[in-house]
Amino acid sequence: RAIRDADQLPVVIKTPRSEYPTSRALANLQHEYSMLRALDLPGVIKALALESRGNSLALVLEDFGGQSLYKLAAQQPFGIEKTLQIAIAVADTLAILHAEPIVHKDLKPHDVLRRSPIC
Repeated sequence: RAIRDADQLPVVIKTPRSEYPTSRALANLQHEYSMLRALDLPGVIKALALESRGNSLALVLEDFGGQSLYKLAAQQPFGIEKTLQIAIAVADTLAILHAEPIVHKDLKPHDVLRRSPIC
């Protein structure tokens, strides 16, 4: 997470893990950027920029202050009602993406962000 100098907007910066990423890793980041830029859907984070960063790239995403489902679940286990609410919200967003047609290959609790606390 960072603050963008140009407009003081809070952002999330996603970079490859390696200091010298493979061409495939860079292509994946470029693909993710172009896909996100083409989407304007509820529940899907906005891509703001793709910046050069030394030997790599940095994907700049909006930061709406959300927390990952992974972190929220680690703080306090969810009851059945909250678990079902989350599952329905994720399924609804995936249905919208699949209608585009876009398939999220590796959906993990780290990828699901919530604007406000669940519990």
